[in-house]
Amino acid sequence: MENLKIADEVLRNPTDTCCRRGLISFLQEKYQQIETLNNSWGSSFDSFDALQNPIEKCSEEYPGSFDDIREYSRFLVREYIRIPSEACRKTDRNHLNLGLRWSKADNPDMMVGWEYFDVFSINCYDFDPSTDMDFAKNAGVDLPILLGEYHCGALDRGLPATGLKGVENQTERAKMWRYYVEHAAAHPYGVSAHWFQYNDQFCLGRFDGENYQIGMVDVCMQPYPELMEAVKKSSEALYAVKNGEQEPFDEEPVSIPMIGY
Repeated sequence: MENLKIADEVLRNPTDTCCRRGLISFLQEKYQQIETLNNSWGSSFDSFDALQNPIEKCSEEYPGSFDDIREYSRFLVREYIRIPSEACRKTDRNHLNLGLRWSKADNPDMMVGWEYFDVFSINCYDFDPSTDMDFAKNAGVDLPILLGEYHCGALDRGLPATGLKGVENQTERAKMWRYYVEHAAAHPYGVSAHWFQYNDQFCLGRFDGENYQIGMVDVCMQPYPELMEAVKKSSEALYAVKNGEQEPFDEEPVSIPMIGY
């Protein structure tokens, strides 16, 4: 897990930004005297104005600054969420706010600001999303969780790349669908899981070169029968799983190393 160091980037940037001014004001209010900050950080600044000069990696150069860097970084994340969320709520108070869709749930500092959402959204490219959903819950998030992206691909048909998760064949892809979706449904916070994406990517690659075999249908818009049957079975079981009346599908797929270009 990476520590949250957005404030390090604020101090590295030589530009006179509002974030930098805010950070300096935060430190002035906390320490009052530059000597007090120097004693805490192990630094030797002449004044708070010296923080206008770029510092390459503040929390590494001055290890004593770590807690302040983390606290202000959390503040920046929360403000990044709060300001647009409150503006949207003021204009359209009945519109559902689905959050930012974090790319991974592995840093509790990135969970701050969740209280401004109606639903907490994360991507999770694992076979079982429960671990990431539990991480968000244990970090204090108390909202329904929406899984914004997941998929797997195989090499037995079609395109030459598996995507971010690989399995041996289309039968294993079908298992992955059922295992993932039904474990998401069984989680007390789980409300939805969104497969990425409906169709296989272009053989010659999209704008960044991705040509993954990750579709529910192939490049000719023909469905993958094994996957479609899994979708049908999960759909039939979904409400019973969610209500605790039926156990989720428990046959975990066999993983292979991902192939991607």
